Amino acid sequence: MLQPGEQIGVCWVVDERLGHSRSSVFLCHNREAPDIRAAIKLIDPTRGSWAVLRNRLLLEAESMLALDHPNLARITNLSLKGPLHFIEMEYIEGRPLSSLIGDPSVTSGRVVDWIASTADALSMMHANGLRHRDIKPANLLLRADGRGLCLVDIGLPTSEPVVAPQDLAYLPPEADTPGGPDPISWDIYALGITCWELLRGSRAFKDAAQQGAAEVARLKRALGPLDPGDDLPLELRALVRQLTHPIPRKRIQTVEQLRERLGELDLDTTDPGFRFDNSISTWDPDEQGDKLTGRASETWHPGDEAKPLHSYAAPTMPPLDDSEPPEEDSQPPPEDGTPPQKPAAPTAEPTAAPEPASRITNIVAPDPTSRTLVGIIVLLLIALGISLVMLAQQ
Repeated sequence: MLQPGEQIGVCWVVDERLGHSRSSVFLCHNREAPDIRAAIKLIDPTRGSWAVLRNRLLLEAESMLALDHPNLARITNLSLKGPLHFIEMEYIEGRPLSSLIGDPSVTSGRVVDWIASTADALSMMHANGLRHRDIKPANLLLRADGRGLCLVDIGLPTSEPVVAPQDLAYLPPEADTPGGPDPISWDIYALGITCWELLRGSRAFKDAAQQGAAEVARLKRALGPLDPGDDLPLELRALVRQLTHPIPRKRIQTVEQLRERLGELDLDTTDPGFRFDNSISTWDPDEQGDKLTGRASETWHPGDEAKPLHSYAAPTMPPLDDSEPPEEDSQPPPEDGTPPQKPAAPTAEPTAAPEPASRITNIVAPDPTSRTLVGIIVLLLIALGISLVMLAQQ
């Protein structure tokens, strides 16, 4: 990678890398006029067929150059010649929102304003056929000149996005499926995680870099929608849950819908005792609910420490019973709860054909004990009758 002092293109000299260690964005100054600075983002021409992508990149660059929004860093030039291909972007001096995670001055109202500003910027991008695919607090800057929030590090839609391991938290869980995530749904999900982190005051999925993309995706599906905290406004909690739903069709579908929801939010009503329903498995998209139900939910959050990952694995089979196995001819109890009938012992003699069933079904044949008692009573009655006759003759 480039080092400070190396040159990009004809006029740009590298000052420093912006962002993480694998970032392809560099702060540069103009060789002839050092006070002129720009953020230069390199494009990797080795990804895909460059001959096919080049014309598409030129068309998309025209859309990017036409973007003019107070919450977007302006794109000033695109260079596809020479050994290095790059985008020239306006350099924004400011404080990234990532530095405000956990800051006590961050209120629900401020977070809603920041998310609304970002949604406005994304709305213009999406309307022009562009996608960001790298929404995170580090790419949202509060301008040093006081002009509000600015979304930076815009990439070309055709170029293949490279997700750094430490940024897997912002990648939707369906990214590990064939075809990958829808770019618009990706932006919406990442904005939901950003909102959760700012409200919660901690990073989501802190161990994502060590766990890997597949394990993080599994954990996201197991956790379900994320709740930023019981003490926050109820409607804001519900909104964050819908933004971070692991099932794409359960999320807010467009930035316009998000902007509408943000404009209608009630930030005054809280209910610390209320719990959303996360009891239904998110693997069943037809049963997972998004409504307020008041049922108890999992209290752990992806920013908490020391939660064993296996707690969210699929249910395991119960342990095997060590008792003696039942006999082969045993029968399970009927569903009506009556005891099972013991089958008759096999006999070597042929059995007679069964008689036709009687239409009368409420008569129960007496058992042998009952017949013996009836016989004894009859004999006693006969003996009593004979005794009475003999007494009468005397």
